[in-house]
Amino acid sequence: MLEKFQETFGYANVLIIAILLIGLMGSCAQSAFAENALMEEFNGNTYSPEPPQKISYVDTSWTPWNIGMFSFCIMGHSLDVMSTQHALDNGAEEMNPIYGSDPSMGRMIITKVIYMGLVYYITEYYLVPAYGTNARNWSYGASGVLSAGISVWNYNQVN
Repeated sequence: MLEKFQETFGYANVLIIAILLIGLMGSCAQSAFAENALMEEFNGNTYSPEPPQKISYVDTSWTPWNIGMFSFCIMGHSLDVMSTQHALDNGAEEMNPIYGSDPSMGRMIITKVIYMGLVYYITEYYLVPAYGTNARNWSYGASGVLSAGISVWNYNQVN
């Protein structure tokens, strides 16, 4: 299993870049679609007896891109835990003061679960109501990229 992990983990950089580009294209397309829809709505009416009303509704439903970015975030954190354990098994020392110098797998998983809970809470209760569903793409995408980058760093420290 370790050989298969090492064989596929070498392609992590390419996968991370591909997922980021797909996510970026999705958010750009979503943003362009919303802007075109608003322009079509307002271009037809040059005169209105009432001032335009502020739109207070923000769509908070999950889109396929949101689900993909959330899955990418979970994958990045899982890779981080696996690569940290791989590095510790091969003589590396943990530098994160939260874990200590030789953390157990349980401690790393509990820390990641707490961190993911905080990311989820901040995203769903603060960012999405204010900025809409694209906030999920940015929040979960950034967290996934960070953890995937750390996992690549861990793997390169040992090999």
